[in-house]
Amino acid sequence: MECFARSIDPFFEIATRAVAELTNQKRYEIVYERKSTINRVKSADNQSPFRFRNLNGLARRLGVSARICMAHSAGMNPRLRRIEKCYDRNLDDKENFSTQLIFGKAQSVAANEDQEKKYCNEYDLLYSQHAVEDRIENGEGEINIPQMMYIFRNNWSEVIQISTTMSIVDENDGRYNCRIQVITIKARMMQERDGAQNQPFMRLLIAIADAHNHRNDNNIEDEHNQPNDNNMLDGVIADLAKVKL
Repeated sequence: MECFARSIDPFFEIATRAVAELTNQKRYEIVYERKSTINRVKSADNQSPFRFRNLNGLARRLGVSARICMAHSAGMNPRLRRIEKCYDRNLDDKENFSTQLIFGKAQSVAANEDQEKKYCNEYDLLYSQHAVEDRIENGEGEINIPQMMYIFRNNWSEVIQISTTMSIVDENDGRYNCRIQVITIKARMMQERDGAQNQPFMRLLIAIADAHNHRNDNNIEDEHNQPNDNNMLDGVIADLAKVKL
């Protein structure tokens, strides 16, 4: 099972505290880290590469650019969605795109193409066209849209952390200066002693994920015979009362 926790999700703070909890206890071991940066996002306009026809087109371009930058940072295929033109104009320009392997060996955080598609689909929710367009319309000066996504997997023994920064500056006359940077970290959650899964915030996160899966289980024939989701959380919530936040 994989658990996705995005910065737009209501339980994201719990995921963040769970990772911080393990980090402070030295149970969080980074095995891979890569940073990828698009210094200035280009439009489809060959004559004026930084001019966009409208906010709709700008928001779409930023969402796609963020995804391909994320895929590159995660060692996945940036051309997966048949977006060659956007890739060629932004990531294939060596003066405009940079990448740095900060730690570990070059690798993909996904095992196959199906998993790559799944990760891209989950990431796309962070920079949907309407969300980005709304932030631009209601923002002033330099607009920053930072987002983060955790992927807990392999029986809660591994976590992928994807951090994105996006900055947008309106230069008037349809021209925008937009920069995107994505850092992907792959880490192991150490299980020594009483185990990473038994820490208070991690227990709460696992309980929430289990409750969520329980509610979305299409094979449940009689919901009245199933345990109450709230009861599944009682024990770990009680534990949190003992934790110094």
